[in-house]
Amino acid sequence: FNPASLVRITEGIRLFFISKKNDMKLRPYIGSSIAAYYRYSHNKPMVANIYKPTIQSFVLGADLIPGCNYYFTQRIYLGLSFPVNIGTLALKQNTTDNPHIPEKSRKTTTYDYDFVNILKLRLSFGVYL
Repeated sequence: FNPASLVRITEGIRLFFISKKNDMKLRPYIGSSIAAYYRYSHNKPMVANIYKPTIQSFVLGADLIPGCNYYFTQRIYLGLSFPVNIGTLALKQNTTDNPHIPEKSRKTTTYDYDFVNILKLRLSFGVYL
């Protein structure tokens, strides 16, 4: 289960410089998407000498999506796209309930920017209503 698939904003731009005909069967496009999610993890250790860690993350990722749609009719199409990751910005906060360290040191916050280029291929089937 990928929580990033719950919230996704996608915008596509048709490539008009290739052809201005609306009757083309194969239509290329360039799109983009932004995915945001929040993750909370609270673990209860099974061993008494380990303290409870809590991890909270807020992640925002962006993709550039080139692809093309093949239109069977004006309303039914089959799409093929290759999403490319532009970057992922994450705010992570780790908390440990360890009474032996000062309270200010129990919580750490990090900001991460990752560029993870994972090869993806997306096949879609669509109907305009």
